[in-house]
Amino acid sequence: MRSIVRPCTIDPITNHLLSMTKREKKPLTRLCITKVLELTNILNSLSKTLKPMNSFISNYGPIAVIFTGAILSAIGALWAHFDSDKQSREILRLNTEITATVTGGDSYPEVNPVFVAKHGEQGDIRKYILHHVGKFPVYDLVVVINDIDAMRDELKKESQFIRQDAYLWKNHIGTIGKGYEQILFEIPNWDRDQLNYQFSFWARNGNVNQRIIHKKIEGKWITGRRITKDGKVLSEKIDPNLPPELVEELKNDKIL
Repeated sequence: MRSIVRPCTIDPITNHLLSMTKREKKPLTRLCITKVLELTNILNSLSKTLKPMNSFISNYGPIAVIFTGAILSAIGALWAHFDSDKQSREILRLNTEITATVTGGDSYPEVNPVFVAKHGEQGDIRKYILHHVGKFPVYDLVVVINDIDAMRDELKKESQFIRQDAYLWKNHIGTIGKGYEQILFEIPNWDRDQLNYQFSFWARNGNVNQRIIHKKIEGKWITGRRITKDGKVLSEKIDPNLPPELVEELKNDKIL
């Protein structure tokens, strides 16, 4: 009976070895044994390499797990804090915007002069036009107009009665928003070389004051304008050619 040498089952080509001739089996069997020895050496080497690691895990494994868990928990708490802080800021921003939509926020009115002139001339200032500045509407607006020079002239009169209607006017405007532009006031006695006005704006979001002075020098109007709210300057534009005494009056909002 012909004997069959069974190859090592580790080799993946067992079926091929069984079908080979007797002459071919011997060298392939030696190859199989060689591979087994190589694999054994690899496993022994790997075992020696992993032994220190196994010892470390046995001794310090629980502590390492606890320490790693603590770090991950701290990172998670920190992340949650930043995420919560971000959400808080967003909620605050939305609440502020909603409130501003109702009150008017930091929006305010502004007055600018209207020149009436022939083509090529600067002309005369005969009117003031009201504008809106800001993102939100200005609600319940009331404007008090004070002609400073006319008031001073009236106070100089030797009389027991002062005519406030000669220098003081009040306009109930209501609500103004983006794009608003309407004539606010036509100037009485406009044919002068100096105009000195104070506009007090009263609205749902507070009180804003605008002081504006025009001085005609050599046929040209020189203007200074300053807008304030609660002592804070919102806007200021002063022509460098405006006389210093008028600049001082403008900045100090001098009335008398």
